Amino acid sequence: MGATSESFQPHGAPEGSHPASGSVKDLLGSAIRYRGLPVLIGTVILWFVVALHSHGRFGATLESTLTVGAFLSLVGLGQMFVVAAGSGNIDLSVPYVLTFGAYLAGGIINGGSGSLLLAVVVTVAFGLAVGVANATVIVHLNVPPIVATLAVGFLIESGYLELGTHQSNLAHNASNQLGNTVSNVATGGFGGFSYMAVIAIGCVVIAQLILWRSWFARRLLAMGQSLAAARLSGVATNRITVTVYCISAVMAALVGVLLGGYIGGGSLDMGTSYQLGSVAVVILGGCFISGGVANSPGVGIAAMFLTLLITLTDILNVSPGVQQIIEGVIIVGLLSVVGSARNVE
Repeated sequence: MGATSESFQPHGAPEGSHPASGSVKDLLGSAIRYRGLPVLIGTVILWFVVALHSHGRFGATLESTLTVGAFLSLVGLGQMFVVAAGSGNIDLSVPYVLTFGAYLAGGIINGGSGSLLLAVVVTVAFGLAVGVANATVIVHLNVPPIVATLAVGFLIESGYLELGTHQSNLAHNASNQLGNTVSNVATGGFGGFSYMAVIAIGCVVIAQLILWRSWFARRLLAMGQSLAAARLSGVATNRITVTVYCISAVMAALVGVLLGGYIGGGSLDMGTSYQLGSVAVVILGGCFISGGVANSPGVGIAAMFLTLLITLTDILNVSPGVQQIIEGVIIVGLLSVVGSARNVE
């Protein structure tokens, strides 16, 4: 009990959560035990299947998947930090924050006549405010995270519904609101790589470096493994809770701006699929829903997997209802495989 917070080292973390070392045999063993391996294999299989249905366009399929999956991976990274905190922490306000972020930035940019920098600053500030609100309701009012974040999300939804009602230019002329610069970032690219793919990969790398090297990650994962032990060791658990919810909300708000640029403007249902999708990629990527384990490359791979899965069902002209059934069955199957691997360890 007298240990300091530095004594906490994440145990049971996926090999992707810390630098690998040792012989080639050790590296191969680590690869086989990698928690995201089933999803990685599934992603490669889906990539080949989708590419074959697209007349063998493997490169084009990979490029489009990286672009579309980038939005989900970015939201998933924010969700990853929240889930890693354990104690049932989860952020279900994500779709509402994402949608409000698109409308908020669109109102400031106003088709290019406004300031992009101001829009970004205000959007980040909005995300920080939401993160603090979520954490405050959870920590100080003792409301369960799933209820607290949904309640905050519903309040945010009321806000952007009001924007759509009282500012008709946001609701009906949203296609031009975010301007050409945001649209170019969201849809453009160079050298065969989209800007979104580069942004997502960069964020995955940064997140993993944070998990490897930072004092924040050590305390976060210790908190996720045992909240009581972390508190006794002097970890400022309330501060960490505020931080992770702020990270999640800021990521969601900024993704809303980029997604708005990609689809041509804000839409009232643009964030719907990201609520459960952001949670699914965290779990499929090899993280524990109970907290204490985080793996950002796994989140990125899982985002590609879900994107390819949706693309394949679209190519096969599967009805929306059957599509959801297929996606659910495959996700549950992969989760059962990942869960079995965890139980063995």
